Amino acid sequence: MFRLRWVLAGVLILPIAELAVFIGVASAIGVLAALTIMLAISLAGAAVIRGAGRDRRSRFRAPPGSETLDAGIPGAFTVLAGMLLLVPGFLTDVAGLLLLVPALQRRILTMLVRGFEQGRRKTDAVVELDPDQWQRVAEEDGGKDQKRASAAHSCPPAPAVLATPPERGSSASRVKEE
Repeated sequence: MFRLRWVLAGVLILPIAELAVFIGVASAIGVLAALTIMLAISLAGAAVIRGAGRDRRSRFRAPPGSETLDAGIPGAFTVLAGMLLLVPGFLTDVAGLLLLVPALQRRILTMLVRGFEQGRRKTDAVVELDPDQWQRVAEEDGGKDQKRASAAHSCPPAPAVLATPPERGSSASRVKEE
């Protein structure tokens, strides 16, 4: 819920920030030059998406077992970068250009995988039982009465393990026969 609020705030603030950056760039280089740059970058975004689609089609047409079928995630980053380049605005253009860098793609993917693993770990520790599957266990006395504490515990006792010394080799417990 906390992250959702930040995403919503970012979506609401992004148009205002894009407008402020456009006004700043337009005042520095001129309105016509700023509009020309935005149009050129939007056309480049369309070309990036078209190229990613062509690349994907060629991978599907490749024979099975070829090495071209292993690049699914970078293709998704490329399409996302193209979409960000299509959106008019300099901030989204910078974000789209950064998503085209392979090292940054790997870092983002690593962070996403880590985030999903942490979210999964939080739920793995919870075991849900029906009301007829659990019972209340009395508090232990800190080791004073072990029999009563172990009898009140709901888990079955572990079986005893017998260990035998090895037949060959040196052993400190083996007595030499004479």
